[in-house]
Amino acid sequence: MNKKVIIISLLGLAGVGYYFYNKKKKETPSLAEYMEDDVVLFPNTISVTTKQSTKPDYDKILKLGSKGIEVKILQKALKQVDVDGDFGVGTDKRLKKVTGFNQITLNQYNQIIDKLQNIKAKQLKEAKIKAEQKKAQQKKAQLKKVVAEQKPTTSFTAGLITTL
Repeated sequence: MNKKVIIISLLGLAGVGYYFYNKKKKETPSLAEYMEDDVVLFPNTISVTTKQSTKPDYDKILKLGSKGIEVKILQKALKQVDVDGDFGVGTDKRLKKVTGFNQITLNQYNQIIDKLQNIKAKQLKEAKIKAEQKKAQQKKAQLKKVVAEQKPTTSFTAGLITTL
């Protein structure tokens, strides 16, 4: 009888310990709760971590009056606007300035930004090539000038020949 009581007591104690362990585990805040913002951006991609663990719809059309996590992601990517999840006048103006559009999906925004970055890189490369070509032309002109200044004059020798 004593063995049965001890075993039952130990099982009960283990059950109570397991209960409190799981309860504490559920109360431990997640990484998202430690973060200041709900949105985290990485270069060339947009990712999100939220307290509600909802997944954004990257094909949802965002426009004036839209609300939600998708708007927060867009606002964070646009910069210079309040990140509040409400697509207001400020977000609308900034979107028009950056993309030229007044409504967009997150997928479209990423594609536009990638294209704009490629265009800027191409323009910078072309400008660098033009600058190098201009510099080469200037060097060539300087060399021609130096060579022209170093040519011997033939008038002295021509004068000697005529006097003989």
